[in-house]
Amino acid sequence: MKPKDHLTVASPDEAKVNLRKKGDSGAHGNESQLPHERDQSLHATGGNVHPEMEQAHNDLKRGLVDTDARASDGRPLGSRRTT
Repeated sequence: MKPKDHLTVASPDEAKVNLRKKGDSGAHGNESQLPHERDQSLHATGGNVHPEMEQAHNDLKRGLVDTDARASDGRPLGSRRTT
């Protein structure tokens, strides 16, 4: 009898066990990452820094306030008014 590999379909009365190691998905690069992991990886931007993001970073480091920062409800951060 030929040994079965991980790609062979088992019959309904056989146990189906994946013997691959956890990190061994067979995929390379972004294909093996979850969507949020792809978004946060260095490859998501192609290695290029967006000028707007670099300017925003420099402004915050200099102590300027992000006036467009919003809370989860859409109000400006630190807003005390009630709706």
